[in-house]
Amino acid sequence: MAGQSHVDRLLGALGPHAGLVTVIDGSPGALSWLGGVRGQKVSPLGLDRFGQTGDLPDLYREYRLDADAIVDAAAELFL
Repeated sequence: MAGQSHVDRLLGALGPHAGLVTVIDGSPGALSWLGGVRGQKVSPLGLDRFGQTGDLPDLYREYRLDADAIVDAAAELFL
């Protein structure tokens, strides 16, 4: 379709009631806008505080960016 954005084409493959879980090693707001492209619910995960040091698995668990957090975020979309 002419004039359709790239992100709209990508998200167009999803059903109209699909939810999105976004994960970024940065501000969760950086990707939360994706839900507004097609009016889908979004559960954005990201960093809301900084300063810890350590290895990535420990830090991602601390900041809730690990696999458990992603599963929890997806489950919240069904509530």
